[in-house]
Parts: sequence; structure tokens; C-alpha cells
Amino acid sequence: MVVMNRVICCYPDMPALVGTAADHTRGVLVMSYPKRTWWTRWAFAAGNLAERLCSREFQVFMHLPGDIGRTAELHGLRALSLRRGVFWEIGSWERPAALPA
Repeated sequence: MVVMNRVICCYPDMPALVGTAADHTRGVLVMSYPKRTWWTRWAFAAGNLAERLCSREFQVFMHLPGDIGRTAELHGLRALSLRRGVFWEIGSWERPAALPA
């Protein structure tokens, strides 16, 4: 099992990060990422502004949840579940079992 808890929003190249995680997944990949709502977009923008005002290079990224799932699926995984909270979504994808010979 591969678990990525609240890391996707800290990485600018989501397809590379999710693709690599999916490629290393033999069973289940679980990822949490921000739910895309007006308040999460506002909170991320405010956080990024605060980081810039403090002369820090760190920033957070609001990747599209659909793109996250599609990237996992492009790397051979199949959607398993999606749970939506107030601020975060938790999705899981599984590697389909090999067909018997």
C-alpha cells in the first residue's frame, strides 16, 4: 500500500508525483488532497500570499482532483473509493489483480 497524506498540494508537478506513486503501487494507493471549493482556493491563496510576504519560497498548489485520479488511472490503477470531507478529499485506487493464466 502506498499512502500520500497531504503531500500532493506541496508539489508543483502533480503528474510526476502521482505517476511515480502509482507506478510503485502493487496493491492500493491512497491519497488525500484539498477539496476544490471557493474556501479552499481562498485559503491556499491567502497562505501563498503570507509565504511571499515572509520572503519564503514555499507555496501550495491546488491541483484538480479529476486530474489526480486520471493520472493514477493512466498508470494502471482503478478507482476504488472517494471520501469528501470539509477541506480534504481522500481517494483510493487499486492495481487490478493479474488475470489467471
